Amino acid sequence: MLSRRLSAPLLVGLAALGALVLNLGLALGLGTGQTVPALVVAVLPFALIAFGALTARLRHWLLWIALAANLVPFAFADEPLPLPGGTQIFLADVLVVLALASFLAAALIAGPDERPRIPRTPVLGWALVPLVVALAIGVWRGHERYGASLIGQPFRLILYAGIATALSTLTARQAYRGLTVVFYCGTVLQAFEAVRLMASGASQTDQTSLSTGGTRILALGTAMYLTGALVLALLNLEQDERAGRRALHLAIAGLATFGIVVAFGRTTFAAVALIVPLLVLGFQRMRRALVDWLPLILPMLALCLLLVAQFQPDIGTTLRDRLTATTTNDFNVRWREKATEATLEGVSEEPIAGVGFGRTTTFEIDQFSFTIQGDPHNSFIYLLSGGGVLALGSYVLLMLVFLWDAWRRFRGSAGVERALVAFAACFWVVFMVNALAGPVLSDANFMLTIWILMALPALVPIRPRGQAATAPGDPAAAGAAAQPRASSAA
Repeated sequence: MLSRRLSAPLLVGLAALGALVLNLGLALGLGTGQTVPALVVAVLPFALIAFGALTARLRHWLLWIALAANLVPFAFADEPLPLPGGTQIFLADVLVVLALASFLAAALIAGPDERPRIPRTPVLGWALVPLVVALAIGVWRGHERYGASLIGQPFRLILYAGIATALSTLTARQAYRGLTVVFYCGTVLQAFEAVRLMASGASQTDQTSLSTGGTRILALGTAMYLTGALVLALLNLEQDERAGRRALHLAIAGLATFGIVVAFGRTTFAAVALIVPLLVLGFQRMRRALVDWLPLILPMLALCLLLVAQFQPDIGTTLRDRLTATTTNDFNVRWREKATEATLEGVSEEPIAGVGFGRTTTFEIDQFSFTIQGDPHNSFIYLLSGGGVLALGSYVLLMLVFLWDAWRRFRGSAGVERALVAFAACFWVVFMVNALAGPVLSDANFMLTIWILMALPALVPIRPRGQAATAPGDPAAAGAAAQPRASSAA
């Protein structure tokens, strides 16, 4: 199959290149006495191409793995892989490399009319160029001044855009269906995990004690992904009018809300308070479904609160304190303020390009010393410090371009396509809000999810607004002018 689709000159060229790389690897190994590592390095590109050839049609599964890894009860996506050497490799790194290798293999194997194409979006084009330049300057400065690695988290801010290659085998409907399955299954697993932790008095995170009093049950990162499940469940109320399916969507929404509450993440609360009202106001059938089911929702909610109170009697007090704490009595707020001040030291002298990524900073609170490197739990300050106004301004530009691109696709779409764009934009807002008070852009796993969300709207074509009701391939949209009955997204 491969030999039929590749021309003879290209095969000869690839073979010659492979022989050259292999010989260089062997020469390096013999010269340094490390033959085995050199062989691994030499063969690795061809192993990746072979993997890509085998998985070219299943490339989108890398997306589901990336998202599902954050919704399983046991955490492994946040931890570096157990590999020898000092370089930290995360699951997200592996998934992006595999996506790029699979895309390259498919491009080489396929004929001219069958080659995969990355969905077109300005987010992956001209809007990304200023950020690449700004981060390159900040990374090089950090390497020169602090000895920071050239291939670190700032590099991932750009590299992870490559996950968009995994979208080349998907349609909007397939993507939405896959997202629903992943997030619904993950929500059920996390709900069971939350109940187990509450019954045993344990926590999903090592940061169990809250600064305002009480105990955190689920991790903050888990709550962010459960917010994505909540958004999907609400959007599915808009798509599905069957009573049984709507009961399922409402159940998932309730379980996701429960997980969000017991994580006690105030920035996640703020994101939910911003997103949910907008969704309810913007989608008529969703609003009507919530009103119709309200007589059943309220008693079930009261029953759930009574059951939760049996396991966690102080949950009400903890929630109240999380929402009403002030700066003077909240240690975490004071910590972030001091960390921000320390991180910004010297930036005023080099505001355009910043002081470089990788600087270690030390500060004190109440005679206790703290040391951080880079992100003071505010990812926008992280960009401003490391890359200056160039990096922060470039990322803000990318954010605005994403919102503009999502809006023009949203207003010309209907049904599942519209729901997909709304999900991507709303879930993306969750990460941006949390970036104001947490290390989001400096986290490899979060950054990969952000790029997935920024690429998803590109699956929806841009149409004039008047054509939204007859979007091709969407039965719900095609029948909107008659008797609307949306198909199930679950």
